[in-house]
Amino acid sequence: MQNLLEEYKKTEFNDSNFVEPTEKITISFRRSPKVEITGRGGDDKYNISFTNRKTGRVLCNNVISKNCWLSAIEKYYIDWNIKISKNGVEIVDHNLDITGEKVSIVFDSKSVGDTIAWIPQAEEFRKIHKCDLYVSTFHNHLFKKSYPDINFLEPNAPSEVSIKYEWWVGVYLDDVPPHHPTHWQKLPLYQIASDQLGIRDHREIKCKIDTPPKIDLLNGEKYVCISTASTAGCKHWQHKGGWQAVVDYLNSIGYKVVLVQRERLPWMDLEELKNVIHPQIETSLDAASIINNSEFMIGLSSGMSWLAWGLNKKVILISGFTGEFHEFSSPHRIINKEVCNSCWHDTNYKFDRGDWNWCPKGKNFECSTTITPDKVIKEIDKLV
Repeated sequence: MQNLLEEYKKTEFNDSNFVEPTEKITISFRRSPKVEITGRGGDDKYNISFTNRKTGRVLCNNVISKNCWLSAIEKYYIDWNIKISKNGVEIVDHNLDITGEKVSIVFDSKSVGDTIAWIPQAEEFRKIHKCDLYVSTFHNHLFKKSYPDINFLEPNAPSEVSIKYEWWVGVYLDDVPPHHPTHWQKLPLYQIASDQLGIRDHREIKCKIDTPPKIDLLNGEKYVCISTASTAGCKHWQHKGGWQAVVDYLNSIGYKVVLVQRERLPWMDLEELKNVIHPQIETSLDAASIINNSEFMIGLSSGMSWLAWGLNKKVILISGFTGEFHEFSSPHRIINKEVCNSCWHDTNYKFDRGDWNWCPKGKNFECSTTITPDKVIKEIDKLV
């Protein structure tokens, strides 16, 4: 024991092996870019600037000390350049480059329509940046086979994958500027995603949807799908008796009518319909199976119309509160431009999720009450 103590006393130690580093700089990209500087001792000052390389504009610039951090407020994708100077001397010049990196895109929406509109834009992002892409949606079961190069993650589920870069896609009503480079109300639905993901070549891309399980709902009889329910009164076709008139016409020319929605009628401002078949629908995959076997779809500016479009079905889409540019391209888009319409895109009005009867200009939904059944029947005749 005495010998060991003597050797210990004679040993020379390198203090640097036993203390924390005096300076550690960490740059991260989890929605917003962030610089954190940690360490011990000293009065060093660090000037940090975050610059949009595309425009050359400095979006954030400030001075911090050790054990502090600085982040830009922009939560959408930007070609960032980050410069760090220490006591007036530049020590870091970092350009964002995600080539080959693990990147996550989180869809901050449970909407079927949003998801179908945005998935192709996520795929474009992957192609542009040649990254290892992970995408989280609430409807992964619709796309896994059709997008084999995307790794799909379940929302809020634990993952063993270490991801360094993350951006979210969504519609943020209450906090527009930090989340949207362009106000979402002015954009087509698909472009909300491409805008947030920094894709410069904005274009509509049809979503690919996995072939759903085949079902023979009506023993081979021809049927047309309709979807009458959505999440707000402004989204409904408010012409009284309109849906029943369309159902009656379809029945008269030899088509059964299948209602594709979870909501059982009557519901909210929707009346019960006669001579329709309403199967139990639990998931978007159930709906996809039913729509895929139909002749065509008649719906609203809502998820079931987007689902039919992704399944390559002809869609008659009825909407007055949105402009024609908002949804996917369709030759069978019905709107009455002679009355109040397209309030969804007027940034003077903010959508109130809590007000079912939200009609911002007080026109009692004239955008859809004035769309008469004969306009829908005219489009039906083009398809049959």
